[in-house]
Amino acid sequence: MTKKKILSQTAQLFDPIGYAAPVVIRAKIGLQKSWQKGYEWDQLLNQTEDQEWRAFFKELKELNEQAIS
Repeated sequence: MTKKKILSQTAQLFDPIGYAAPVVIRAKIGLQKSWQKGYEWDQLLNQTEDQEWRAFFKELKELNEQAIS
């Protein structure tokens, strides 16, 4: 997982009514942390951070399957 890949996947979120705002905020904070740590766009994240992002995107997929009724 790279910072470029994370930004690409995060930018694909479409949330016109703000339903996923808490999730989007987590992604933005995570990207800020990667900037602060000095990661380059194509530099691989360390194993712990990679696992955290993969878990985050798995949660996103599950959120996408939720229905608002």
